Amino acid sequence: MNVHFIPEDGWRKLEFDKLLDQIVQYCISDHTKSRIQNLDISSSSEFINREFQKIKEWSLSNDEKESLQLMAIYEVEEDVNLLRKENYVLSVDAILKINLLIQNHKRIQNHFTAQKKAKYPLLFGIFEQSFLPNEVYFFVDRVFTEEGDVKDSASPELLSISKQLKSKQRAIDQEFNKILGSFRNQGLLTDSSESYRNGRRVLSVPAENKRKIKGIIHDESGTGKTVFIEPEAIISLNNDLFDLFAERKREIFKIIKSLCAELRPYCDNFLDSFELQTEYDVIQSKCAYSSSVNAVIPKINESPIFSFKSAYHPLLLLKNKKAGKITVPFDLILHGQNKMLLISGPNAGGKSILMKAIGLLQLMFQASIPIPVGSDTTMGVFKKICVDIGDQQSIEDDLSTYSSRLKNMKEFCDTLDQESLVLIDEFGSGTDPTIGGAIAEALLRDFVHKKSFGVITSHYSNLKLYAFKAQGIVNGAMIFDQKELQATYEMKVGRPGSSFAFEIAAKTGLDEGILKYAKSKTGEENVHVEDLLTDLQREKKDLELKVEMLENKGKDLEKLIKNYESLHGELEYKRKKLNLEKKTQLLVEKNQENKVLEKLIKEIKENQNLAKAKAVSKAIKNEQSKLSEQISTLKKDVFYNKSIDISMFKKGDFVKMKTGSDIGQIIRIKKDMAELVVGIMRMFVPLIELLPAREPIETQSRKSVIANLSSNLQDVDPILDIRGLMKGEAIKVVEDFLDKVLLSNIYEVKIIHGVGNGVLKKVVWNKAKEYKDFTKIWHPEENAGGEGVTLIQL
Repeated sequence: MNVHFIPEDGWRKLEFDKLLDQIVQYCISDHTKSRIQNLDISSSSEFINREFQKIKEWSLSNDEKESLQLMAIYEVEEDVNLLRKENYVLSVDAILKINLLIQNHKRIQNHFTAQKKAKYPLLFGIFEQSFLPNEVYFFVDRVFTEEGDVKDSASPELLSISKQLKSKQRAIDQEFNKILGSFRNQGLLTDSSESYRNGRRVLSVPAENKRKIKGIIHDESGTGKTVFIEPEAIISLNNDLFDLFAERKREIFKIIKSLCAELRPYCDNFLDSFELQTEYDVIQSKCAYSSSVNAVIPKINESPIFSFKSAYHPLLLLKNKKAGKITVPFDLILHGQNKMLLISGPNAGGKSILMKAIGLLQLMFQASIPIPVGSDTTMGVFKKICVDIGDQQSIEDDLSTYSSRLKNMKEFCDTLDQESLVLIDEFGSGTDPTIGGAIAEALLRDFVHKKSFGVITSHYSNLKLYAFKAQGIVNGAMIFDQKELQATYEMKVGRPGSSFAFEIAAKTGLDEGILKYAKSKTGEENVHVEDLLTDLQREKKDLELKVEMLENKGKDLEKLIKNYESLHGELEYKRKKLNLEKKTQLLVEKNQENKVLEKLIKEIKENQNLAKAKAVSKAIKNEQSKLSEQISTLKKDVFYNKSIDISMFKKGDFVKMKTGSDIGQIIRIKKDMAELVVGIMRMFVPLIELLPAREPIETQSRKSVIANLSSNLQDVDPILDIRGLMKGEAIKVVEDFLDKVLLSNIYEVKIIHGVGNGVLKKVVWNKAKEYKDFTKIWHPEENAGGEGVTLIQL
């Protein structure tokens, strides 16, 4: 879908046609030039992006020195349409043009190797839309030489005729040379002796000797002193030669007719190939033009937006470049609700050029032409563009300039919406300033309420005042050097511009008395309105900055509160965890005592005091059970606290497990489980067992590692859970864990590995036995984990 223009030639008013004239200079074919001059200005961000990606691929191929080299592309549509007619025979030139198209297609096919197909998928995608069988590549080359002559080998008949022609020519030459020598010896010929007339070799004879030589006179010189005679002896030979030439011509016609019949079934393929070659030519033309102005492909936004950085008027840039002049870039970024810019400033200060530059850059972007802007520019897509520039007077419609402009405004009001761009030069001019300014303000108000985007130039103070007060529109000024009294062509958003009419008039040498009278007529209030607006605009900007600072401080305060709550929660968690560790340690000590008690029970049993043994055993079990319940309650309170909202976790977050201190990153969330990457390991962990964490520092200096080693080792968790790990991962994790334990002051650790098939248990026991510092390795009682847990004591 293309952009809707009001008026229909709005694109021409922005000089888009002149921009296209710059691009056609890089086209290979005339058909491409026509395509460029009728280039679509699309309103589809998807289409624009796809076209830009093709240009990116072409530019990359240029940089990589592997770009597609296009040869001449000739118009073949008319010739192909003639070829469609049954038994129609094309001219040799037409066939050679089609063959050039065929060979171009072959060259493109050979260009796209498997590697290039993958590297330039969009460019290859264009080629895939056309197909030519390999045998077609040889149809024309089998008949014609590179110079365009029919080969003698094109048919057996033609080869035979060609041989006869050569033989007859030799016979004629021998006979003619014999006759020539005889008459020359007799002195009957001129100094040049021979010549060619009517395609035949003839004798050059003085007029007075013409009756002495029998033959046919073909011509005479301008003076009549020389005649050109074909000797009688070779007339029959020449006639035979001409018959052979006629026969050869008929055979060539048959060959070409047969060739056309071979080519005829592929007419549609030829046209498809012609279009794909034209498409490549369009892309390379855009790419070549963009290099001439250092153009880039901007960031693309689906919705309309104004975010120009270091932008240039493309036509002015080229013009100044040729003249060796500097072109001043501009920035235009409208924030928040602001969608419209009112530019004011002195005449010849660059207002209109800037407005046209914005419009022209927008058209280039939506026509998928790279634009001369900074790489961080973002462009949006408009579906309607309304343009009011220049003299609108219409003799045909009997309209004055102002009436014609009002007619445009009426159409604008009926058309504009949130996806429209309006560009108006010298808004409100052409009638009484008071009335014109009031009507312009009313129209401007309507444009703003419709939330349209726009760039408008004007000198009217009431419009500047409206732009200051209203939401959705902002003033912009063309900066004027008051000291040098000349334009700088720089634009500043956020302040109105002055016309500097009195200063410019004074510079031109206008009489001081005239200027004094003029100033008295404008009135003091009008003279200072622009200064007042500037001051107000500055104050407004300061207030906006202060509001923004307050909002930022509010956000910072909110972050601090959250951090406080997080730290408070973490402190409470550590307190409970410490209590849990104490209880766990107590349980370990109780287990140690159990062994002594078991020995005592055994002695009691041996002494036949069974009741006493049962009582002691029951008391021990009750105490262990009570301690286990306390540990279980603390575990639930510490590790499975519901105060953590598991919905807060998302892919990419850094977290740590409640039962450990290592930090990992979430790479996937599935239901209530998270897949984590911790170092080189991957594991699945319930979301409820996770805590938020900061991103770990990947690298530290050796000095800081040594300095912090002691404090870090104190944080070693005495419990390690390796359930769910692969054997290789488990070996590394257990080894790292035991290394830390050795350097810490922990007395006893617990490794949870589960029962399963016993692989992880073997990993733990084998690895632990490698350390001579571990005095004891064992499984706890069943109610404390049994075979699924290994306890290690230093």
